[in-house]
Amino acid sequence: MDRAFGLPLERGWPVRRLPSVRGGAHVGWWYSVRARRLVAYESAIERDALMMLDRDRQVVGLSSQPMRLCWRLLPGSGIYADQITHVPDVFVRYVSGAGVVLNCRRRAARSRQAEALLPATCAMAGWGYAVCVELDHVMASTLRWLADYRHSRYCSASLRQRVLNSCEQPRRLTELAAVDDPMRTLPAVYHLLFYGELQVDLRQPLSYASVVMRARS
Repeated sequence: MDRAFGLPLERGWPVRRLPSVRGGAHVGWWYSVRARRLVAYESAIERDALMMLDRDRQVVGLSSQPMRLCWRLLPGSGIYADQITHVPDVFVRYVSGAGVVLNCRRRAARSRQAEALLPATCAMAGWGYAVCVELDHVMASTLRWLADYRHSRYCSASLRQRVLNSCEQPRRLTELAAVDDPMRTLPAVYHLLFYGELQVDLRQPLSYASVVMRARS
C-alpha cells in the first residue's frame, strides 16, 4: 500500500459493472466538471456526493469504484472471514495532490467491516478517508436543480462580475434577474449559486423571493 500513493486513481474507470436496476433508478452516469468526463454512480447518495465534489474548486480529479481492496485477516482479528474485499465508492484528487477515498452510505447502513479496516488502510497509502451520508432533502433538491447550470457556458466572465457586483447587498432573486436580460442573467446566477460564489439559504426551497448575497471570503 505504501506504493499506492502516487497512482493516478482519479483517472481510472470503475473496476466493476454498474448493477442492473429495474427502471434504472439511482444508477447512471454523472458528467463531472472536475473530472471532465462521465463518472458512474450506483446510488442517489453517490450521485449527490459527485455533485458536491463538483462544487469544490479544490478538486482536480475523481473516479468512482476506483479499485478493489482485499484483506486476509488472521484468526482472532474479531472479523470472522478468511478474506474481505471491498470496492470504495469514490476516489478524489485535490489540487494539493492529496487523495481521499469516499464511501457513500445511508446513515443507518454503514459497513462495519469497511469502517474498521478502511481508515487504517487508506492511511498506509497516504490517503484520507471519509463517509458521505444523504443530504437534507430540500438542499439536495435545490442543488440538483442548480447543477444543471454548472457548466461555464452559462456564465461569461463579464456577466459573472456584473452579477457579483450587484450582490454586495442582499437582493431577491427576482431583482437580480433585472441586472441584464433575464434569459442570460438567471442562468449565470444559478451557476454562481451552485459554486457558492453567491449564497442563498439552501434549507429553504429556492424561489424568486429567495434572498441572494455575495459570498464572503
